[in-house]
Amino acid sequence: MKNNIMKIPLLDYLEQLSEDDKKDLYQLLRKDLHGITLENIKDIRSEQIVNKPISCPHCNSEKIIGFGSYREKKRFRCKSCSKTFNEMTGTPMSNLKKTDKFSDYLELFSQRLSLRDLATKLEISVRTAFDWRHKILTALSNYNGGYFDGIVESDDKQFEFSEKGRKDLKRKPYKRPSDREKEQGNTNKKVVVVVSSDRKNNRDITLAKFGRIDKKSLATIFEEKITDKNKLCTDSHYSYRGWANDSNIEHHYFTANQKKHVKDKVYHIQHVNSLDNKMERWFKKFWGVATKYLQGYLNWFKIEEKLKNSENILYEFITILVSSNKSFIQFRTIEQSYQVCLNAKRFI
Repeated sequence: MKNNIMKIPLLDYLEQLSEDDKKDLYQLLRKDLHGITLENIKDIRSEQIVNKPISCPHCNSEKIIGFGSYREKKRFRCKSCSKTFNEMTGTPMSNLKKTDKFSDYLELFSQRLSLRDLATKLEISVRTAFDWRHKILTALSNYNGGYFDGIVESDDKQFEFSEKGRKDLKRKPYKRPSDREKEQGNTNKKVVVVVSSDRKNNRDITLAKFGRIDKKSLATIFEEKITDKNKLCTDSHYSYRGWANDSNIEHHYFTANQKKHVKDKVYHIQHVNSLDNKMERWFKKFWGVATKYLQGYLNWFKIEEKLKNSENILYEFITILVSSNKSFIQFRTIEQSYQVCLNAKRFI
């Protein structure tokens, strides 16, 4: 005989649950549906610590001993500076006040929502949404995409120098984009980004300096990433030609008015030009990015491109996010680092 017990409709049953039970059920459903929970983030970080020796986020020493636990987080003590810390110290989750909303924030962050939309959906302030975004972007700066293999294409792309968001401007603020027109052609008012990619989608996108690219910047960016085993394809800018010659790198360059854009059916700069176009479209979503934060957004774009074919993008993104315990300190010192770069007219 079939069971004749009356079944309670699902929605009515859910209404009978307490608020704590609803939260527990929500977390279980997220886990089953491959969402990210706080427990997932802690598990990922704990696994990283097991596989790689942890260092002190305060003094970088690796002379670390266990120091019990607090609120379900492992604690450590540094024998060099005597300071204590937990497994999440220094990551973007350091000193968070609303940790229960951070996993939801990460999922919405991956959709590139505006700060106001994030704040509205999660019922947090716009300032909190802004700080969390830049904690995440700072953490991404510690991601090393690896080395180049085989043929490498490279190009330099200029961005307008932007002081968006600053309250202490020494000039009148621009009311509209056309206010910049009288400064067109002055490359010292622009910053240059070097975009490089090999044929296996290993990419490097680096904010270099004010003005045009030079050999010193290329040497810093390509150090150990491009060797005499690689072959470099670029435009005909003299800095690329000079650096390649000094470094004994096989170099193939192309000019804009050149009829033939492919040499020997393999040497060209079509991949990096395509990447430039994708990046330009990607940045339009933000209606301008302050130069102070530009490298963080470049890293965001680079990692999105790297993970776009991944089966579990969010999980891999979290793995990159919590892999360093230095990101919180870097977040706190963004302004100081930026002022140093302004004075030097270089960002690397």
